Amino acid sequence: MSYSNDDQAGSGESGDQAIYVKLRGLPYTASDKDVNTFFAEKAFLPKKIYFTLTEDGRASGECFCQLNSLEEWNKAMELDKKEMGNRYIDVLEATESDVKTAMNEGEIAGIPGQDDENNTKGSVVRLRGLPYSATEDEVKKFFEGLDLVAVKIPRNSTGRSTGEAYVRFATGKDGANALTYNKKSIGSRYIEVFRSSQEEFENNGMLRSGIPSIISSGRMQTSPPNMRGGGGRGGSYPNNDYGGKYGNSGGGHGG
Repeated sequence: MSYSNDDQAGSGESGDQAIYVKLRGLPYTASDKDVNTFFAEKAFLPKKIYFTLTEDGRASGECFCQLNSLEEWNKAMELDKKEMGNRYIDVLEATESDVKTAMNEGEIAGIPGQDDENNTKGSVVRLRGLPYSATEDEVKKFFEGLDLVAVKIPRNSTGRSTGEAYVRFATGKDGANALTYNKKSIGSRYIEVFRSSQEEFENNGMLRSGIPSIISSGRMQTSPPNMRGGGGRGGSYPNNDYGGKYGNSGGGHGG
């Protein structure tokens, strides 16, 4: 779809349709501020910004932007292939119907779809770069002002923090707002904030290597994948980040 010069300009509508563009290729940490900065070159800001999510609640790298006039739409299309950070952004035509479909299917952060009445899609984020001594209370203070529900801080097999945390908020809107805290600091460390998913939040107690990780709530995964206990032949760890210490070494005979 394209908007003709006969469409209403200045009212934010084309006939009875609101005017939209779609941005594709966004950094996964992109926030409203980043999108506003993208359009600032043309001396306007979008009326509304809707970030879309994948099926598992992660950032899709796309968003819909509602514009205020046909003039802004024409200016927005001139920004096609402009960079945001080190990424080239596609500026695509979009319709109000496209946005409504995404809303109804629960693909937009902070807006419930037909099957998402609790409005929690997009409510989980991952932090990276935490001080190893960081506590749940420090993470909660970092997100002061948002409705935070739970924090999990993964730890490696020695009990040391991995420098990451998974945070769940009450709503997808809070989760989206949490992304604006990217690059804020805890102590002397700049913290990166990424979209995550409920699945990652629930499974964060297990490192990618398969070695059990203690999390801040005190629970522990006790049986890494592909390991046997008891009297049988010990299993082996899969490929992992620990090199020769654990890599592909059998556990010997039990009992």
